[in-house]
Amino acid sequence: MATSDSLFLEHVYNEAMLHGRCRYLLVDDFDDATTAAFLREYGFTEEEKALAWRYCGGKPVCLMELIRIDEKEGFAKKMLTTRVNQLKDLLDYLDYTKPRVTIGASGYLVENEDVVNILRRFVDAERIDDEGLNRPAKHFLIKDNILFLDPESGIIEPQSRLNLLAIREVIANG
Repeated sequence: MATSDSLFLEHVYNEAMLHGRCRYLLVDDFDDATTAAFLREYGFTEEEKALAWRYCGGKPVCLMELIRIDEKEGFAKKMLTTRVNQLKDLLDYLDYTKPRVTIGASGYLVENEDVVNILRRFVDAERIDDEGLNRPAKHFLIKDNILFLDPESGIIEPQSRLNLLAIREVIANG
């Protein structure tokens, strides 16, 4: 099975009936060196490679967008602006409504304050430990593809470098 749904993956990975019958293999974004080598094949300058890493990290889909665009810096900034606006809209949405997430057989309300408290932890860190986080808010952020949970390590990180930058901007200006 292959999936990018980390909540589903956590469920499958931790399911007792599959213990010893399945293996978790993380297929992650490229590291810095792999990203640079990949972009070199497309004629990126050193400055363009640094720009791509700053905004996209090693996320292949984001890098492919930059490859197709001539004005890379403007496009990267536009991608960030879009992501910032989407995150602001999500937090604004949480001011008006309380979504319900299902954990096990129970439904729980997601509170704006709990979501912001989790996001605030990314101001000074790129990865955080899963321990002690508000579970409904955590599930909400993972389900909305803002955060990714590695079920093996219990480490949570933004789904992309772009999400990390957007989180930091929204929290800093919020």
